[in-house]
Amino acid sequence: IFIIVLSIDKQAVLTMLSQLLLALAFALAQPPRPNMFGIGLVNEGTATQLQLTQGLGGDGGWVLLTMAGIDNTTTTAQGSWVDGVRSAVGMNLSVVVRLSPPWGQSFFRDEADDTSQSPRTNFTTLARAHASVVAGLATALPQGYSRSLYVVVGNEPDLCYEWFCKIPGAPLPFATTATEYAHFYSQVAQAIKQNGDARIKVGAAPMAPGGAIQCGCCGSQNCGAGDKPGITGLQFMKAMMTAVPNVYQQSDFLASHSYPASGIGYGFNVGYSAGLPGLKYYQLELSTIGYKLPVLMTETGWATQRQGLPPCTENDKATWTVQAYNGVWCNDSAILGVMPFMLQDAVWGDQDGYEYVHVNGQVAPVYSAVATLRKQKGYDPQ
Repeated sequence: IFIIVLSIDKQAVLTMLSQLLLALAFALAQPPRPNMFGIGLVNEGTATQLQLTQGLGGDGGWVLLTMAGIDNTTTTAQGSWVDGVRSAVGMNLSVVVRLSPPWGQSFFRDEADDTSQSPRTNFTTLARAHASVVAGLATALPQGYSRSLYVVVGNEPDLCYEWFCKIPGAPLPFATTATEYAHFYSQVAQAIKQNGDARIKVGAAPMAPGGAIQCGCCGSQNCGAGDKPGITGLQFMKAMMTAVPNVYQQSDFLASHSYPASGIGYGFNVGYSAGLPGLKYYQLELSTIGYKLPVLMTETGWATQRQGLPPCTENDKATWTVQAYNGVWCNDSAILGVMPFMLQDAVWGDQDGYEYVHVNGQVAPVYSAVATLRKQKGYDPQ
């Protein structure tokens, strides 16, 4: 009989067990998924606004930066846009940029390469302009940057003031507008992909849940009775796919404006429970395109006093937003990030009541409530 006696260093074993227990406790304490907390900005972001964004969303939180100013003469990104991306990345934020024409000049259809067509389908020059902007923004990403820069091309083209005629003509049925935007987006996405930067992810514009069945084409953003509501964003998306069947296959993610609403495209700004159909609208969008894409919620939320919407209090807004995180957004792994509308603005914020921070710097109750919830869920809890 051979007896082997092992000399065991009890202290070493205890140390190893202690380290294993600490590692297990740390793992159990980590959130089950990456940070999805964030906010949207209506500009490229000031230093103060980005600091407020970081305070709200924490490390890895999300920010939407709006780059408004692209037309068919654009050859590069504006310096302030590059600085905005660089600053946001430097604050360890996950960055989404919305590429847009100058404010009030959403007439890309009349900047097409052939404006004799109807619908317009040749947007080669505008596609190059967008690709040049994205190439410029990419210079703000540090060497070895491992995250993605998410690029949203346009905004709510199913609304007349987001895709209107500079040159007056016959009214535009929504199928014409959808065809034009589908070709525009497809060509922009292809041009951006040709830059060859794998860090860049591209997505089509989010749709307004309730869109226009016809736009007046009167040469202005607002054509009065010529602009007729009557479709959902889902119908517009279907019309896009009829025109360019692979249009959403050219998207790396779905950008969604799933605002709280009691119905699909109507009944907005109701409380959390009544608003669940609208908060879950993105699920219908995914069903419409027919396959899975990660979702970025680039607008959502409540307004306390916007004309035409039922009012609510600031405390209502805070409570319902926390309920939406707990009941919808944090529970769906398809959602990468949530960027409610919006951090700070004199009109959309202080006047309409969407703001998380007033223009005087005072934070609204929703800002504090969401920051607290984010910490409670273990995202950058310091």
